[in-house]
Amino acid sequence: MGAAVTTVAYNLGLKHPIQTDSPVIDYDIAMVLQPMLLLGISIGVIFNSIFPTWILTLLLISVMIGIVL
Repeated sequence: MGAAVTTVAYNLGLKHPIQTDSPVIDYDIAMVLQPMLLLGISIGVIFNSIFPTWILTLLLISVMIGIVL
């Protein structure tokens, strides 16, 4: 967490290398991704409290196989 906070703090002052009037961080994309991130966290917490560990392990394995293929 400390590395993430340090990276964000460092990148706040930087400018985009091609578009000199815009920052490195694209705040519009961050605003679009944040609700999906919070939704994923909420679903993960619910699944973690409902399902036993072995089912969660099987779900994780199936997701990883789906990503690789």
